[in-house]
Amino acid sequence: MIDLPSEPMLATPVETFALPLNWFAEPKWDGFRVFAAHDATGPTVLRSRTGSDLSAAFPEITSALRRLPFSVVFDGELVVWEENRLAFGRLTQRLHRRGAVAQQAAAAQPAHYVFDLLHVEGQSLRERPYVERRRALETLFQREGLAAPWTLCPSTNDAEVARGWLAWSVAGVEGCVFKDGGESYRPGERSWRKFRVRDTLEMIVGAVTGAPHRPRTLLLGRHDFDGRLQYAGRTSALPGVQAQIMGGLLRPVADHPWAGWSFSAGWGSRENCRCLWSFRRPSSRSAWMSPGTPAAVCATLCALCGCVRTWPSKTCRPSTSCEGRPHEEEKGGVSLTPSSVTPRRSAGNDRQPLLI
Repeated sequence: MIDLPSEPMLATPVETFALPLNWFAEPKWDGFRVFAAHDATGPTVLRSRTGSDLSAAFPEITSALRRLPFSVVFDGELVVWEENRLAFGRLTQRLHRRGAVAQQAAAAQPAHYVFDLLHVEGQSLRERPYVERRRALETLFQREGLAAPWTLCPSTNDAEVARGWLAWSVAGVEGCVFKDGGESYRPGERSWRKFRVRDTLEMIVGAVTGAPHRPRTLLLGRHDFDGRLQYAGRTSALPGVQAQIMGGLLRPVADHPWAGWSFSAGWGSRENCRCLWSFRRPSSRSAWMSPGTPAAVCATLCALCGCVRTWPSKTCRPSTSCEGRPHEEEKGGVSLTPSSVTPRRSAGNDRQPLLI
């Protein structure tokens, strides 16, 4: 019987990029952390970090596991590529699909980036150091000729090579994970280190969803070259304290450049919501997008989520990762992430966000 860990080994966030001697770096993917386990004489399991069984939602991964002629436990990340970048929204859309619908969705062909081998051919490798587990993983890929949906995650002990991976952030790679080459696999412990790429942009909070006194999400915008406010993305769901404080900053205002526009109702959603009311941040200035307002609002958000100390030195990022649940419901903090739907003029009675 295979020995499946109760939880994965985790990483502690670090503020500086540093690859110590005898440590190894791997790209940090924007996907779902999963165990992929197959017992040659028993079950096949695809399990998320939180313990959810994702086997039925990703039948192409489950089928690939069953084709292996030996028992195995992989640790890795499920991702979906779309138009040459990672598409987290597309991944979340597949979570609750089953049967024929899940089979149809499998045509998107998510890749399972395997970065650790914990069990193979009846033998547990969890007590072995990282370098031995990595060597066994590379040997397994070469010997069995493993191909899509399996992908061997890159690994290096060369800091310059690892720094080069940070440029992949434009494709959705979040940064690097650093692992001690001599350390065994320790479930639940944060012995690895993770460095996130931080990109800072000044955004205007142009609209909110939810009640004005306690907004659920913020819709963000930036001015184009003609001075028009264009929609740029949305935040994840605001935790309670942030929502309450943000609600205290909203006041009614008249004309708004997004009046009548509609937006996607949520992450990866095809449902639309239409702008209805207008609000502005309290200010002595008369114009809702008066000079100084965008920076003041963004500084408040960054301070609330605890990720930014001095605006605009860093980007607001979520403090926890989504594991098997819709992105908007699971991630905390404020994440400046593009929406999957471009705003358009409303033609019907869609759900309505509030303009600010």
